Amino acid sequence: DLGKLLGGSDGATATANGTSHTVTRALNLPSDTMPLLGVAAGVLDAHVADGPKVYTDGLLSQVNASLASITSLLPANIQSELQSVFDQLTTNVNGVVDTANTTLGTQLSSVATTLSNSTDPVLGGLLQKAGLGNVVSSPTQLTSALTSAVKLPKLDVGGLLSGNVAAIKDLHNIANSAKLSTNKVTSDASTTLANINVLNLLNVDAIDIASHSEAAGVAGSAKNTSSCKIADVKFGGLDGVSLDGKNLYVNGTAIPTPLGNLATIQSAVNSVTSQLGLSVSLCDAAQQDASSDGTAAAQRVSAIRIELAPKAPVDLAALGIHAGDPLLKIVIDPTVETSVAARLAAPVTSTTPNLPRTGAGALLSVLVGLGLAGTAVFLRRKFA
Repeated sequence: DLGKLLGGSDGATATANGTSHTVTRALNLPSDTMPLLGVAAGVLDAHVADGPKVYTDGLLSQVNASLASITSLLPANIQSELQSVFDQLTTNVNGVVDTANTTLGTQLSSVATTLSNSTDPVLGGLLQKAGLGNVVSSPTQLTSALTSAVKLPKLDVGGLLSGNVAAIKDLHNIANSAKLSTNKVTSDASTTLANINVLNLLNVDAIDIASHSEAAGVAGSAKNTSSCKIADVKFGGLDGVSLDGKNLYVNGTAIPTPLGNLATIQSAVNSVTSQLGLSVSLCDAAQQDASSDGTAAAQRVSAIRIELAPKAPVDLAALGIHAGDPLLKIVIDPTVETSVAARLAAPVTSTTPNLPRTGAGALLSVLVGLGLAGTAVFLRRKFA
């Protein structure tokens, strides 16, 4: 809960018209001595205006997830064994990355040959826009430019245990609920994020999700609407691989790519994500409910769901983890919720997303703390 995260157990509270409450915090979770999650800075505002209308505005400048504090609490012999397991995982992943990049080189050479035989729109400046230069007439030069711009990065040695596993930048959540007239109550929530980064491998930029619920107490008046936009999902850094099923993207520009090449490039990327236990789901269908009599409406919208769940390549006997068991699981699922009721009713309970669990043998389970911005504000109207 973003309010409790920033404002403590009570969050930022405002209870009467015209009142407001602002809290600013930087914190480590669950504690300073074991900072699995670090919030660089956060601000939460809440106020009540005439209408009546309630409003909250929360901002997290950065949230980082790290495993370093976990290893520091373990005995030296277990730390050594754990490091060996993660080193083996890194070696395995980087081996698959090398193979995938070889496949990418072959496919990009084929794409370059196809583009070199094109006249439009490539000669209309598409390659220049993509930052590849004016090399359309030379398949060799174009292949070199493409392979430099499109490649899969390797994991840093020791990075899984020493650096940030995942980070979120500039998460901004706004929620409000209002009684617009004697016949309608509304609830709105939106979240924007500048970037999600996982292991410097997966980068997701400019996420924008919104949810709206309304009800007026008459049949057909309960409604939910939503929107979900993601600017870019790239596997890798500035020179990573970005696909949408139809095109290969270079520096944000769609490059015409034969379907056969696309399928092979996607397969190469999938081989790396599979080895790493990384999965991504984009703009899931909204979970929503609207009563036919118009008395209540509720909705939850997820923009992106990222799971990082690498499996142990060998046994880690000291911690009871066997080869093939999850070493850790991190789930990032930015979500917004709205709910309204147009009559006196028992409070609606916002349930926790049904996230999978890692089991008893997992080293770490960070399931809902990272980037979960849920909002559920309720207004009720008593009928005359």
